[in-house]
Amino acid sequence: MPSVIVIPTAEEQLKIANGREPDVGNIFSREFDTAEELQSYIEGLEGLPDCMEYEVVQDKGLTVVLSFGGDETSITFSNEAEKKAYFSGLEDAHGWTSPMKLEESDAGYEDLKTLMSVSAPKP
Repeated sequence: MPSVIVIPTAEEQLKIANGREPDVGNIFSREFDTAEELQSYIEGLEGLPDCMEYEVVQDKGLTVVLSFGGDETSITFSNEAEKKAYFSGLEDAHGWTSPMKLEESDAGYEDLKTLMSVSAPKP
């Protein structure tokens, strides 16, 4: 399953950039059934301007019109799963300034994923 790790806070991004261990409580991962859903999520995550609100102006099936601070854009998705993934990305980006993401092919992904699994609370 394709996945991505999201580091929303500037503080944790700086720790990673400086080779220090981040607080994994401030980091999360998302898994998707297809690479297309992952790409749609990333477009949503990166599509929301820093700390800006968005509004759904029109939602007709697979086509939506969104307003980002008054600038409208129309997006047509291939299927409902991609549409859902896009909106998940928008929601995950909401309230953050430039969230960072690591995909499976990025350096540091496996190390961070391992750290997250080791540091996860035990039931």
